[in-house]
Amino acid sequence: MSTLIGHSRSSGDVWGSKRDSVKVWRRDYAGYQDFCVHILTVKPGEILSMVSVAELLDDPAINAYLRRMIGDDGIEVLRRFPGDEEHSDEELAEITGINLNTVRHTLYTLYEKRLAEYRRLKNVETGWLTYLWHLRLDRIYDVIEEDLRDAVEKLGARLAYEETNDFYMCRDCSVIYTFADAADWSFTCPNCDATLEHFDNELLVAALRKRVEKIRESLGSA
Repeated sequence: MSTLIGHSRSSGDVWGSKRDSVKVWRRDYAGYQDFCVHILTVKPGEILSMVSVAELLDDPAINAYLRRMIGDDGIEVLRRFPGDEEHSDEELAEITGINLNTVRHTLYTLYEKRLAEYRRLKNVETGWLTYLWHLRLDRIYDVIEEDLRDAVEKLGARLAYEETNDFYMCRDCSVIYTFADAADWSFTCPNCDATLEHFDNELLVAALRKRVEKIRESLGSA
């Protein structure tokens, strides 16, 4: 038998109540997607090759998206990144005055999102490898669109789960059970023996449905 449980991506803590799951969903999806939807709506399909990093970071939505990804220190790395040239991580740390580990973490995180690339050079005398980095923030809209498509798929699965299941809740433990699990426990909480009560998830279903529709609408215009 299984309760409705999950993990908060920000903390890694296990949560076991639908009340908690709503909070996690709101924090991890709603605000993040609002940023993404805003970006795609305001500048759909814009070519960014002529837009500077400073101009991108001046856009509140893009700034918030990147800040969520690489943090405040990462934003500073982008602000101080020297032009369109290639630089090693050590050079970037020296030029920007930012800790080398922070520079590396920022570059690798951006690389995973295809927003930075490197070219590898080998010293024929020493055999040492040097990685020369450059930014690819011209891909920002494509990356955001991919994130939204991934999010809408996950939200759609969650919506289907909420719509096709009936839930019962222990008011004392704040734990949610599916109908099948609740029936197996004779509608009695296995933790405290309290009677399980029907849980109305219509508000959550409505919120999920609205979110999915909003994202799909924005993707249609991207």
